Amino acid sequence: GDVFKLGHKTCFRLRLKPILLYSSTDLLPDLKAHASTLDAHVCTKWSPQVTHVIQEAGSELVPAAVAATLTHFPVVTGAWLAAMTSRKFFAAPDLPNPAVYQPDAVLLPQPSGAGAPYMRTPFSAVLALRSETQLLQGLHFTFSRGFEDAGLQACISLLGGVVSEAPSKESLMVTSGTCQTPTDALPPAMSAITAAELLVCITTKDRGALNCRLASPTQPPRKVLLPPGQQQQQQQ
Repeated sequence: GDVFKLGHKTCFRLRLKPILLYSSTDLLPDLKAHASTLDAHVCTKWSPQVTHVIQEAGSELVPAAVAATLTHFPVVTGAWLAAMTSRKFFAAPDLPNPAVYQPDAVLLPQPSGAGAPYMRTPFSAVLALRSETQLLQGLHFTFSRGFEDAGLQACISLLGGVVSEAPSKESLMVTSGTCQTPTDALPPAMSAITAAELLVCITTKDRGALNCRLASPTQPPRKVLLPPGQQQQQQQ
């Protein structure tokens, strides 16, 4: 509501935009304290209202980080929160540049039997997706019943793909985690792919793997390993 007047009959009206942080996991106590100092809100579900995505270096890539990158919103490590709270003034040029606090690399899950559960990938590969707005053009995806990933759905749409509610033989069924949809639960001649595998295909720009999956509808989704914490939750 503050009004600043600059020069003769010149005024600008400023509007405060709250910080909305996305984090796929619960923030550590020190990061929670920094977020509280900034009066920032934290959510675990992607939405267009998210202003920053927390993605630690060397951690598994989350779909929300890709969606934020495609929409030119900052993806930062927790160090950015610490830098924000230690600033002297809440104005440029004193504000820390989010680009400086991007993760240098992230982990992509690998299918069972690949030798290693994760593949280390430079975050520059995610940034490069900004020029691939037609990567998924012509592909249709349907999310399995009871599974929703707003970040991944945003990625599909931003890369030219289509998310539809009604399954068909022309669409890929996206399933959650390591879960594999039983063959008899799929419509005839329909293929399935896990969310983790789809994210790997997107990040590596492997359109060919998606085309092959559509061409081989009887092929089950590959089982992708989850981090130990998520594996325990899955077992429970």
